[in-house]
Amino acid sequence: ATCTEAGVETSTCTKCGDTKTQEIAATGHVYGDYVVTEPATCTEAGVETSTCAKCGDTETREIAATGHEYVDGKCVICGAADPDYNQTAQDDPTDKTDLNKVITEAKALKKADYTAESWSKLETALSEAEKAASDDAAAQEQVSAAANALRDAIANLKEVSETDAPSVSPSPSNPDNSQQTGDDNSPQTGDNNSQQTGDDNSPQTDDDSSLALWIALLLVSCAVVCTVAIGRKKYNR
Repeated sequence: ATCTEAGVETSTCTKCGDTKTQEIAATGHVYGDYVVTEPATCTEAGVETSTCAKCGDTETREIAATGHEYVDGKCVICGAADPDYNQTAQDDPTDKTDLNKVITEAKALKKADYTAESWSKLETALSEAEKAASDDAAAQEQVSAAANALRDAIANLKEVSETDAPSVSPSPSNPDNSQQTGDDNSPQTGDNNSQQTGDDNSPQTDDDSSLALWIALLLVSCAVVCTVAIGRKKYNR
């Protein structure tokens, strides 16, 4: 018998020489361990082969494709390019999200609302921040430093106060200033100067007039007394 075919056994009679046969079952293959005979690739399956120790017959089985192993946009097994590789993202690994957010915040501010000195510092910090944002080779430390410097400049802005605003002389073409002059100066003149004159000077004038009147009456009385006295002396003589 072989691995795949049955064999025959024959028995012979010792007296008459007659024979008798019987079938021997096929033994079947005895395969050894599988050996890779065709390696698998990233995209194609491979083959493993096992050989029968009795007859040399072979049996094969498929090895699954390994698939690509991408590193930095390239397969390290076969060298194929990664179709999903983002070259820009790999070349610019720094995170500029916070920097761009602060830049947007700074650009929304109005120069007229702040003092010239604090606004000048903001413009300098904004210029450096925009340079870092557009620099593809900028390191994360540089980007973070630019964002922090701009954020500090925004925090240190000083608003323009009313005392810092330039004064404008009132004119017919500027009703606001005319109104302000009327509201501030006129009432002050009426309330302070007129009232002061009425409270301080007028009472003093009334007191002086009364005193003068009493003195005049006293003088008149003395004159009358003197005249009467002189008349009596003349009459007695």
